[in-house]
Amino acid sequence: MQREFNAMSGLRRPISIVVVAAIGSEASPTGLTGMETLPLVLDSTMVNVQTNWMAAIRDVDILDETGTRRFVYNLTTNNLGEMVHYDALKAELLRWANR
Repeated sequence: MQREFNAMSGLRRPISIVVVAAIGSEASPTGLTGMETLPLVLDSTMVNVQTNWMAAIRDVDILDETGTRRFVYNLTTNNLGEMVHYDALKAELLRWANR
């Protein structure tokens, strides 16, 4: 999906997908199959994104330009292997990028 966004012109704001690996997954962040080309950030006990955002495993969090969490889309309940979910997430990301 990131490649699709990179190829688009005319977006009001860029879309950057970043993977945040949960605390304790540091031993094997490459286990995030299919994510090898995306930036990877390891959460820490100091920042603790998962707890502070009350994020579930496999949440996609859409942040605005100030870093405020604006929308959550869970990939466990919305499998991106199904086009309806892929298209819904893509549409939401584009909506935020073009607002």
